[in-house]
Amino acid sequence: MVDDKRQYLRIHIPGLIVKYNIIDTDENTLWLPRRHQIYTMIPEGIEDLEPVFQVILDRLERIENKIDHLLQWVGRGFDHKIFQYEDPIVDISGGGISINTKTDLEVGMLLELCIMSKIGDLSPIFAIGRVCRVVKEKNNNVVGIEFEDIYEEDRQAIVRMVFHAERKLRRKKQD
Repeated sequence: MVDDKRQYLRIHIPGLIVKYNIIDTDENTLWLPRRHQIYTMIPEGIEDLEPVFQVILDRLERIENKIDHLLQWVGRGFDHKIFQYEDPIVDISGGGISINTKTDLEVGMLLELCIMSKIGDLSPIFAIGRVCRVVKEKNNNVVGIEFEDIYEEDRQAIVRMVFHAERKLRRKKQD
């Protein structure tokens, strides 16, 4: 990804890691599950739903989506690790992440991602990413990964986290 094409502010946030699997492009499930593609929770014939009910139904739908995703992992069995790789995140934005890795990744590869924090209480963020840049260094590679599919509320959580970290950095510089 070229710098002038970036839509989101990127920042390094200590303690963030990504656990991931390389997705075989022959697999059928390349995208995160979305319940609304199957059915909608809003009953038929109700156009003017009270706003509070709309918010409740939206949140329930998000929970269902994440439960479907977690159940897919449980369905894989407990006899092996859910994620094969784990690396530190160099920087993060609403559009993707950069990682330091010893794993040989190539531009165009698809990855199943789970972004987590070793500190704090960040809920895991799930996404499908595509490797868009690989910079080979002496002992490892710096790999840029663009989000191909991410729940919008997770993207917004990342954007809020980045802006919060940026505000903290500016306050520190002013002191």
